[in-house]
Amino acid sequence: MKKFNVITSLGLIIVMLAVLILPFIQVAQAAAITSASDTMSRVKASTLANHDIQFTSPTGAAAASTITVTFPAGFTMGSVAFGDMDLFDDGVDITLAATCATTTWGAAVAGQVITFTSCTGTITAGSVIRIKIGTNAAGGVNQITNPAAGSYAISIGGTFGDSGNITVQILADDQVAVSATVAQSLTFSISDNTIGFGTLSSTASRWATGDEAGTGTADTAAHTMAASTNSGSGYTITVNGNTLTSGAYTITAIGATAASPTTGTEQYGINLTYTGGSGTATAPYNDATLPYTYAFDTATFPDEVASSAGASDTTTYSVYYVANIAGATEAGSYTSTLTYIATGNF
Repeated sequence: MKKFNVITSLGLIIVMLAVLILPFIQVAQAAAITSASDTMSRVKASTLANHDIQFTSPTGAAAASTITVTFPAGFTMGSVAFGDMDLFDDGVDITLAATCATTTWGAAVAGQVITFTSCTGTITAGSVIRIKIGTNAAGGVNQITNPAAGSYAISIGGTFGDSGNITVQILADDQVAVSATVAQSLTFSISDNTIGFGTLSSTASRWATGDEAGTGTADTAAHTMAASTNSGSGYTITVNGNTLTSGAYTITAIGATAASPTTGTEQYGINLTYTGGSGTATAPYNDATLPYTYAFDTATFPDEVASSAGASDTTTYSVYYVANIAGATEAGSYTSTLTYIATGNF
């Protein structure tokens, strides 16, 4: 009976010691990576893609340890090598080579596994590890080809002490084709369709005005024109018509060479200035310095007087008309009808 009690007592003591000791026995287990992601440049099946893998390492990496990235079957590693990869420790770029040497880490691809190997380099616990693979890496030229559509787990492991998976979803097509149409636009307006010089004189130049009285005795705009377009090739504005005419009599047009108003000489010409948009007046009708010179090239009618080289907001053109007569200019009622056309170059 005593023998039984001794054996029983020893058994109880062993059990109690085991209960007390077991909590202090540490079992080595890999920690799980956290905040893990893989941002890919494309997720379309059978398409080349970059990978931007990030995760937090609770343990960090000691010297002589490895970090592995294992791509599941279906991903084609192609010619990816260490030159197509970047490894960062909390944003600090770690130098890579085909094999490790002191603080330079080795980076190699074998089958579906990329292995980063440390010689003396370390990564502290809690660091954010970032791995770029493909053309997003500095100097990278090769990419990994995606597998067929489906869900895949990329595994993080190695001897550095942490592990985990990152799930990516591959689609049959990852792009959406979006279309839109912008309607063509051309606007054109003339502020006044009836202007006049009043009574011309051989001793003073006259400028047409919108009130037809011809009260302009210096460079005066008779009306404005406004134009705009969304054409990538812009617009052109031309003028067509005739010089001042009274029956068989005419007042000589200035011609293709711009000239200053000269009293006692028959002259009829126009000049344009402009503001806003990207339109401009066309030579020889584009003198922008007072006092202006004028031209009227009937030989090339319809003649371009303004244009824009591309799409333009509204440009406002001020149009000036000058007339002079000689002492022998025939009496009569003179008129001139000018047609302005704006053409969109779509």
